[in-house]
Amino acid sequence: MNLADSIKKVLKNRNNSINLYLKEDLKTIVLDFKNEWVKLFIDTKSLMLKLRHEGPRPTLLELGRSSKKMFIVLKYLPTRILDGLNFFKSDFLEELESSQDQKEKTLLSLKVLGALTHFAVTSFYELKKGNSKIRIKGLGPLNTVSNIIIAELVFKMTSSFILRLFAAAETELSEEDRKHFNYFKQLIMNKEIDQDWDQSVIIVEKFKKYIMTGER
Repeated sequence: MNLADSIKKVLKNRNNSINLYLKEDLKTIVLDFKNEWVKLFIDTKSLMLKLRHEGPRPTLLELGRSSKKMFIVLKYLPTRILDGLNFFKSDFLEELESSQDQKEKTLLSLKVLGALTHFAVTSFYELKKGNSKIRIKGLGPLNTVSNIIIAELVFKMTSSFILRLFAAAETELSEEDRKHFNYFKQLIMNKEIDQDWDQSVIIVEKFKKYIMTGER
């Protein structure tokens, strides 16, 4: 099966691992993420060591404010990401089905997968630095610790989805098409990306906008 058809089959199948992932696995990711950060806030020494590794040296007052913001983030952001992933699936599938030319479908698939990988990695660094403004009701201004929390949560949820999508789609692919998947997987796992990307892929940009602003 070619690349585009394999992806389309995965996106359309309601009982495949991608949809099970969206229903169940993301809950586990969020719960594990919450437990990890709660333990860190309780163990101030471990938290400070982690943050020093990331760069910032916050005050105790900033840590207190960050812990409150974390619960607001965990209340609203996972649902937004989940909704965004479902919108992404619909947009991607609609575009694949509207295209008649097989080469065009393959090119679209590669572009979207590349742009999605680019989004996951670059957003991780942008959010950590506070360069990409995220809007959540009641959250208010963010400090460096809050930026790190948001960056890690967005990356964990989106990169896990991408890797699950690759795993579901590549089982029926040729060796050549699997190389594309392996390339994208390495980019995600190493958090490295080529900055020279194709700006024409708006599907992923719509997904990114929804996560950052809650607006469709």
